[in-house]
Amino acid sequence: MKPFALLAMLFSLAVMLLVGGADAAFAQTEACCLPTACADLTPTDCTAQGGTSLGAGSTCAVDSQLCLSSPVACCSIEAQNGCVDAASITECTNTWIGYSLGLGTTCAKDGLQCTNLPTTTLPPTTTTTLPPTEACCTVPLGRDDPAAIALGCIDVSAFDCVSLYAGTPLGPGTNCTIDGQRCLPPSTTTTSTSSTTTSTTTTSSTTTSSTTSTTLATCGDGVITGTEECDDGNAVAGDGCDDNCLVELCWTCVTGSVPPVSTCTPLDGVSCDDGDTCTIGDTCVTGTCTSTDVTLRAACDWIIVAGDPAKRVRAQSREQSQIGGDICADRLIIGELAQTAGDLVATEATFRNGLRISPNASVTGDIVTGGAMVRGRPRGTLLPGLAVDEVAAGVVVVKDASTNYDTTGAHAQVAACSVAQGGVDSGASALEALAQTASLGNVKVSTKTGPLTIGPGSTPGVVAGAVNVIDFDSLTVVTDGVVNLDGGGDPSTVYVLRVLRTVGAKGKKGKLTIKLRSVLNLTNGQLPENVAILVTGKKCHLGLRIAGSGVVICPNGRLKLNALSTWDGALLGGKAKVFVGQDVVLTHQPFLAF
Repeated sequence: MKPFALLAMLFSLAVMLLVGGADAAFAQTEACCLPTACADLTPTDCTAQGGTSLGAGSTCAVDSQLCLSSPVACCSIEAQNGCVDAASITECTNTWIGYSLGLGTTCAKDGLQCTNLPTTTLPPTTTTTLPPTEACCTVPLGRDDPAAIALGCIDVSAFDCVSLYAGTPLGPGTNCTIDGQRCLPPSTTTTSTSSTTTSTTTTSSTTTSSTTSTTLATCGDGVITGTEECDDGNAVAGDGCDDNCLVELCWTCVTGSVPPVSTCTPLDGVSCDDGDTCTIGDTCVTGTCTSTDVTLRAACDWIIVAGDPAKRVRAQSREQSQIGGDICADRLIIGELAQTAGDLVATEATFRNGLRISPNASVTGDIVTGGAMVRGRPRGTLLPGLAVDEVAAGVVVVKDASTNYDTTGAHAQVAACSVAQGGVDSGASALEALAQTASLGNVKVSTKTGPLTIGPGSTPGVVAGAVNVIDFDSLTVVTDGVVNLDGGGDPSTVYVLRVLRTVGAKGKKGKLTIKLRSVLNLTNGQLPENVAILVTGKKCHLGLRIAGSGVVICPNGRLKLNALSTWDGALLGGKAKVFVGQDVVLTHQPFLAF
């Protein structure tokens, strides 16, 4: 090649590189999740630095929360709807095409939630549904697994049977109701037979053969075999030895030597557990576990309650909030990427927007209305588990293997939600009727005043192990303030904090305000299930980045838990909106003291 031709070619290459570099310099930046931070980079630069782009139009100022790196249990389609420990929410969404169970979760601790995944939408119109369930013989036999029945059988997918329960699937079409007996370990008996042969010589030989026969346990045959705990000669429940030959609650069975080997007797005066979280004083009475409902029984099963039929009161969860229980309101709005570990119930019967769900929200339970339709928010947003953006009024639509959309108004949770809404007022009245232990007036807590500690030795009249009712005219906890509830070393200590409004009385407006980064601490053995906060005024404001525990009852005013806060309890509102902010983690702990 001639020298001048070579120079011309090199010059052309240089121009191309410069032009390409210029184009790259003006490429649109996007939020990029780098290994340790978020940066606004071009897609090319993002990839080159080992990052993951959040897509066109994203910026770190708006979307950086998605780059938070923390263990995340991810319910993943790529892993056959199993659980994968992703490094971040972004990796779960983009790499594994899944639903995150929230920052700080792990498959070892939270992976069982992935066995009830809703149908997940793949871009843009393809859907992947859960694999069918079949009978799974769990290992060990399910005794320590509340999801498995006593026989050690649970209906899950074959993948979950092996990966989550280390079990053996019994094959397509099987289920525990019909095939669960196959999960019983066999009882084994050994019989020996011997024969002697003698020849015409002086040598003799003896051969002994052993055969083993295997039989399945048979409940009701009067003999205890397999996993049976008793056998009274019948397979009938209600006599102390149930139809699976397991000892019933509030009974004791004695084993003899002659079939039927079990003799069962009812118990009296012994503590028991009726399986209902919202009852107390569980005690055996002639073979039956009896108990008493707690004061807030009507709303006890719900983590959020809002409702006044005359006002169509709304509850709303914002982006990436994590709600650990059932939500009840007249109307509901669920934010983008919000996770609800329970049912969504809107009692609204006619309003078109009775229940609206934003993109990529996940709901483990049923989605129910009193007759109104369910819609994606905005229009065009596909609903969880479906390839459509709305469910019409008056229908039942399958959401996944175990949950549905129900807009008929006939679902049992609609009636239960209505009862809960009425129960907020009655529960508030019961708490308001309690005798006062101490009155603190208008209280303001700040870093200047120091922490407010309520407890034995700190507050006159407060006693460890007793019900302590503390009244305020108003309670304000300003930025970085601390309130301590001291249990006095007794787990039975109860606190009812009442912020009471007195109509027409100056300075007694009944307002609760807890501001930025403030904390309500439970110390010295105080339990969250023994804390209730009643606010009768019109302001119940739990601020940004706060932490605390207790059931908050606000029947007359707006109840708000702001962004990035963590709270262990429940939010029970009434005549005004209940609002849960972005990235809030709300776990359910009902008030169970009395």
